[in-house]
Amino acid sequence: MAVLRDRVTGQVVAILDDLPPGTRTHADAVSLLLPGTEFILRFSRGIPDREAWR
Repeated sequence: MAVLRDRVTGQVVAILDDLPPGTRTHADAVSLLLPGTEFILRFSRGIPDREAWR
């Protein structure tokens, strides 16, 4: 899963949970964006389960 945020406002623009299977790195995901877009891209592994919080 990846989260796109506006570079200026920091607002979340999109949550992408359908990335292509070959998207494994930040560079792979950035290559999917249009050139010149002003977004911050962050990967997320989701919300940890109960055991991970202990």
